[in-house]
Amino acid sequence: MPILEQDMVFLKSAESPSIGGAITVTPVPQGVDLFFDDVDFEEAEAGSTRYRCFYVKNESEADTLYGAGIYVSVRTPNPSTSCELGLGASGLDGVEDAIADQTVPPAGVTFDPTADDQQLLLGDIGSGEWMPVWIKRIVAPNAAGSAADYVVLTLTGDRGSGAFTLEFTSEFG
Repeated sequence: MPILEQDMVFLKSAESPSIGGAITVTPVPQGVDLFFDDVDFEEAEAGSTRYRCFYVKNESEADTLYGAGIYVSVRTPNPSTSCELGLGASGLDGVEDAIADQTVPPAGVTFDPTADDQQLLLGDIGSGEWMPVWIKRIVAPNAAGSAADYVVLTLTGDRGSGAFTLEFTSEFG
């Protein structure tokens, strides 16, 4: 049986606010003010860069997602904010080191804006396996406000019987 959409999940990391540490069973929430906090006036004026860690996990009982990749398929509509993705340094089934603070870049992680033709390659993710991913939110100095700032991440791969695609929307605060 091929991989189904519900087999592939995005799970938070253990250290609050999801800044590394062990994989949890808590899904990365979709919706308002759940993964990244709102950008307050001082942060918008000064600009900021924040990091979050999550894990892409295969919860299928027996199937593998081959050649998995992830990218930002819909960029934030606010021209003052952007995001980039980076592959966790610990690799397949690894545990990411927690960063001291959400403003400290994770060691050994290279970030890229990503695109459909420039995906972050995760490799094969077998049954019960996971891959760590970091997301970097960038707020430019003197950022314009936005009530509905978000990004859409797309996970792709081969389910063994054809292409696999899963979209995930994250409110960007």
